[in-house]
Amino acid sequence: MGKRKDRLNQFAVTGNYSYCSLYPHVLCSGVALLQLALQDRKRSVLNGRNHLSIHAPGAIVLGVTALDLWLSEAIVSLALPDEQTRELLDGTLTGKYAQVYAAAHNRPPRNGSDLEILVDVRHEIVHHFPRPTRTPQHVPKWLPEFERQGIVLVAEHAARTKVDFDPTQKLGSYGLAYWVFRVIERSVVDVIQDASEPRIQMQDCDVQNFALYRSVCPPEELGTFDKTVGHNV
Repeated sequence: MGKRKDRLNQFAVTGNYSYCSLYPHVLCSGVALLQLALQDRKRSVLNGRNHLSIHAPGAIVLGVTALDLWLSEAIVSLALPDEQTRELLDGTLTGKYAQVYAAAHNRPPRNGSDLEILVDVRHEIVHHFPRPTRTPQHVPKWLPEFERQGIVLVAEHAARTKVDFDPTQKLGSYGLAYWVFRVIERSVVDVIQDASEPRIQMQDCDVQNFALYRSVCPPEELGTFDKTVGHNV
């Protein structure tokens, strides 16, 4: 905690100031990995709407990190007193989001369940540990529902054979990475759209940045992608 506090104490605003934005670079790196995750479909275990990818976990981590950076930059743009800014910068991603949303709309966000799951998915990758036991109480709480929805890849006939991919492998699901980028975009749009705070309204270009991932084929259109590249699924 000492080093973290030292870093926060380096934040100060004196006189006329300017700063650069880092989140677009991290976001573009994440989208680049999402594009590579799509290309992994050519040599991976797959079904009609999903596949395993070695690049998907990295795309997830960079995408969520870009959102976290954007929130930090939005907090700085509010030009609050230094001590208050440091306190907000020290918060969690969901805490920062609640503060920025409240500043933009003068009310708390309506529903943050997807955002909380998004953070949990990132933590599952960044702070990962193997899960030898796969009973419901020994896997992430969001995993069974994501299996049901097809967001993570499930082995063919898994319900009958009881043989499925390892939870670690499922973190490499292309559908999971795409879901993360969709949640990120929706979260940013919810902050900026109809914002009453002028400094938030000035960030309309951020909506376009966080929509860059749309240039990559979505899971529901993978059938068209397969025909284009000559896959037989």
